[in-house]
Amino acid sequence: MRFTRWAVAVVAATITLTLVTGCKKNFPPPSLDPNSLSILCLGDSITAGTHGIGDNGQLSYPGVLSSLLKQVRGSVQVINEGQNGWTVDDVADHAAGWIQPQTPDIILLQIGTNDLEQGATPQQAAQRLDLLIAQLQSLAPSTHLYVANCTRVRSDNKPNLSLSVLAQFNALVPKVVRDHTRRGHFIVFVDLYKRAGMIGSDLGPDGEHPDDTGYQKMAVYWEWVLRRHEGGVL
Repeated sequence: MRFTRWAVAVVAATITLTLVTGCKKNFPPPSLDPNSLSILCLGDSITAGTHGIGDNGQLSYPGVLSSLLKQVRGSVQVINEGQNGWTVDDVADHAAGWIQPQTPDIILLQIGTNDLEQGATPQQAAQRLDLLIAQLQSLAPSTHLYVANCTRVRSDNKPNLSLSVLAQFNALVPKVVRDHTRRGHFIVFVDLYKRAGMIGSDLGPDGEHPDDTGYQKMAVYWEWVLRRHEGGVL
């Protein structure tokens, strides 16, 4: 399915007011080759594009993002390695296999929901994320890394994934990212929770996975962040 600016106009309109404060551009990015650009999306089922039981949606944010970016840069390749049920450590266990054969120019990472669901504290999940970021930067030091917090859930969701627990973890993610920024790495925090414009009705029946509108909103915000930081090549 092809997505045009008109196809996502309603989605974009809902988040226009938040874009100006979604992230900060604090440094010039290392140069990328606009003629051969690859973006690797890492994460769990929300990256994969899973829809909860009772939701017949078909979209994923990497799929929509690819369609949006290719309208301007047809050579861009968006690779979706979201995996159902995966935790931070699961991504860490497989990272080398994805990155070493062909190092991506950009990595988009959103992970942590399943860690919390399985009983990890927000602090434990953030520590795992810190180690994963260090691993990714060691494997691909020239890759531009974008790290997002978790998207919203409904208040009646699973006990281990309460709004309070999610808020605690999401508050730690930008602190982890800042620590790596101070070490001189190209890494950007992406606030999907507050800035993507998602509301409760953008979630499927399970109260956790976005529906098609939610995935569209995620993709539109990811695109805006990438164009803000990678404007010379996207």
